[in-house]
Amino acid sequence: MQQGSRLPIVLKIGFVIFVVEGLIMAGLAAIDISNARLAALADAALLTLVSSYWICQWVIRPYVQERDQAEDDLVRYTAEMENLRLASLVIDDGGDAVAVASPDGTLIAINTGFNRLTGYTADEIVRRKQHMFNTGSHSAAFYKSLWHTVSVTGKWQGEMWLPHRGGTIFPAWVSVTSLYNSDRSAHRRLIRVSDVTSGKKAQELKWRHANFDHITGLPNRFMFLDRLQWSLKQARQLERPLTLILVDIDQFHHVNEMHGLAVGDQLLKAVGERLVAAVGATDTVARLGEDGYGLILGELKDAASREQLAQSLLEKLAEPYELDGAIFKLTASIGVSVYPDDGANVHCLLKVATQAREDAKEMGGNALVGSFKDKEVLETESLAKFLAS
Repeated sequence: MQQGSRLPIVLKIGFVIFVVEGLIMAGLAAIDISNARLAALADAALLTLVSSYWICQWVIRPYVQERDQAEDDLVRYTAEMENLRLASLVIDDGGDAVAVASPDGTLIAINTGFNRLTGYTADEIVRRKQHMFNTGSHSAAFYKSLWHTVSVTGKWQGEMWLPHRGGTIFPAWVSVTSLYNSDRSAHRRLIRVSDVTSGKKAQELKWRHANFDHITGLPNRFMFLDRLQWSLKQARQLERPLTLILVDIDQFHHVNEMHGLAVGDQLLKAVGERLVAAVGATDTVARLGEDGYGLILGELKDAASREQLAQSLLEKLAEPYELDGAIFKLTASIGVSVYPDDGANVHCLLKVATQAREDAKEMGGNALVGSFKDKEVLETESLAKFLAS
């Protein structure tokens, strides 16, 4: 409560009585009172004012003091309830580390499990104003994406590298859940952390880092080549075609130079999402390099289907991207190769698709190059040319 509101009402009333009494005395002094009755009335008025003052002291003042005390008790009760709420949130639960953060992610309370896992005490956490969502162990784009998800959906879970008080970092599985006020504004972020340094989760984490791109979540080049080899083997056994598509985003380095790596990473993720949405569930979409993607498609049985899909990819990637209110436009260069028409092994298929993609770039980008005629059609056209020569 503010100090100004603690000024007792009785003092204010007393001050008013004092002023009124002074005015009455001054008025009576200015008038030649010869009438005893008028003097008696003045005395009665003064007596009434003085009596009112003491009534305020004896009756109203205790009430005001009681009201002030009740307000103080309410403030203390609210603070105690908040402390109890925090304590209940960070209570030990199965050995997991638990922390409570403010809506912006600043840690404000931890349990003993969090202390054991990170080495930081509760006092150190509060004093350092440690921010859970920006520990410095990941890229700016990673934290921005994480925070955006928490702000929009109220939750997030995934793998993070967290700092230890000893100066090292360690892998952890982090789960964030938001608690809301009655008006749906964020009140607290409840954070649970599990150490995955050892055990099955650690193995899964190590495998994922080795096989998946950390920005887009797509398979990386290593996983892509492994799947291409396996898919080619399946295509041979089933005697069916296999389509390989290589995609490069045109002039993507300009995006990083003009808008920064964080924006570039978000666009790379958005491109990957569009590619995944455009193909089948059994197909593979991978990120192969800075601005390159690879697709392995096993369900396209004829040239018309391949050309139609490749053209739709070109159109979908050229649609505007909206990030934080800003609009971005991208185009792509696409190269296509097909087993068995363009080669019988991984090396040949990659070579043909790579050359086709480079040809699309030389055409100015926003283009696709590939053989979109079935083998029988090509053989017929070749024979016709030979006979006509």
